[in-house]
Amino acid sequence: MAGRCISARKQRSDWSRLRTHSRFFRAQVRVKKDHHEFGVGGGLHWIGLGACIEGNAIIAGGGNAFRTESVSVTAPLPNIGAWYTYSISPDWALKARLDWLRFNIGEYDGGLINASFGINYRVFKYAGIGLSYNIFDLDVGINKQSWRGAAEIKYEGLYAFLSFYW
Repeated sequence: MAGRCISARKQRSDWSRLRTHSRFFRAQVRVKKDHHEFGVGGGLHWIGLGACIEGNAIIAGGGNAFRTESVSVTAPLPNIGAWYTYSISPDWALKARLDWLRFNIGEYDGGLINASFGINYRVFKYAGIGLSYNIFDLDVGINKQSWRGAAEIKYEGLYAFLSFYW
């Protein structure tokens, strides 16, 4: 849907949306004990954003025009992160994770927080299922002479997942 505005009123519509979000992360276990594991690492969040505006313009002399403009961008955002796992039993584990980034480089600034906590159950020796609550907050801004703008996207909610062990 990149490049299309969705509007119930066809008069005016502003929207921005997160088109893609993928997480690539390389981690290292720092503390590992019988029931606890703590690690840190770094990675990338591959983010795609889209924005659109449409509306009527009244032109001097009595005419009007309807116009739609949209823009999209996809880029990697580096981040650092940490996680903690507590094993309740050999098959059950509580998990928490936090990814973070804050930057201010010249005309660009922004931040990313991606956090989750949940529970995982090992169904088989090498596979399990889980349920987590995720909080995602992305804000980016540009302050150039030719263009000033910002986007802030937040979402949170439950998600189910598969886990694999080796």
